[in-house]
Amino acid sequence: ARAALIARGFMEMTRFGLALGARRETLAGLAGLGDLVLTCSSTSSRNFSLGKGIGEGRPVDNLMADRRTVAEGAFTAPVLARLARATVRFTAGRHAEAAADCDAVVSAAPGVVKGWEVRGMCRRQLGDLDGAAADFTEAIKQAPGLPLAYNLRAGVHYARGEYKKAIQDHLEALKRDPKSAGTFNQLGWI
Repeated sequence: ARAALIARGFMEMTRFGLALGARRETLAGLAGLGDLVLTCSSTSSRNFSLGKGIGEGRPVDNLMADRRTVAEGAFTAPVLARLARATVRFTAGRHAEAAADCDAVVSAAPGVVKGWEVRGMCRRQLGDLDGAAADFTEAIKQAPGLPLAYNLRAGVHYARGEYKKAIQDHLEALKRDPKSAGTFNQLGWI
């Protein structure tokens, strides 16, 4: 059962991490798979002991109050669950609900770039181009090396008729990912 949990957990962690822009090498290394194996197999792991306590039916608030160390999973899991729900809601066309989920994500964890990107996409769908541009700009500030937010912001510029700014953002995206067929495709539309 433990091997199945680790294997399935690693696959889910990898899919989610790659979707958020993580590098496959990082996920397969000590910070990814190594931490997962430790969490699933060592009673000295803070997350393992927290999960074991939850599995035994002890209230999370009591478990957290009794701790002298941080079990980061207690703080990370709710944010990731909210982000996953926002992504599902966005895909289903429930943009206002997805935006509200992203509000909670960026409030609790402003460094989660995908929260800014998804909220920006929601705002764009809801017609709030200024809010969308602000969210994509924040995503770029948080992770300037990732091309997606540049392409998303370029779409806002395009919708406003700001073609020069759209081209500039697409070119910035290409600097970060020169093989991006999507960026070339979008540049072809301008």
